[in-house]
Amino acid sequence: MVEQIKKDMVQAMKDRNTLKRDILRVLMGELDRSFITEDADVIKIVKKMVTNLKEIGEDQADIDILEGYLPQQMSKDEISEEAASFIVREKLDSPREMGRVMSYFKQNFDGTYDGKVLSDVVKILLTT
Repeated sequence: MVEQIKKDMVQAMKDRNTLKRDILRVLMGELDRSFITEDADVIKIVKKMVTNLKEIGEDQADIDILEGYLPQQMSKDEISEEAASFIVREKLDSPREMGRVMSYFKQNFDGTYDGKVLSDVVKILLTT
């Protein structure tokens, strides 16, 4: 993924796309400072940057560029379906077992779901 970001940055330079070039330079700087090479770690950095840009009210174009490097996010329905399936398969019946569901998602779907949505869904599924 790091190599793809580098290639995209070079292409943005060739295309004289200063917006994309600049945001990718910032991203590469973050990755270089943290010595990140693994895709999962790159995704974490990109998510953090997107969150920060949204908090400061940055231009949506910058956010869109970064979001292009994130994996497709699971919808609430997909999260509900997968969580319900795991709960039935593992015969979980108590809110105290929420950690097992969260751990399952972390191991199998890391970076592709919203933790808050998952938490809300699992609470509902385990209390009914």
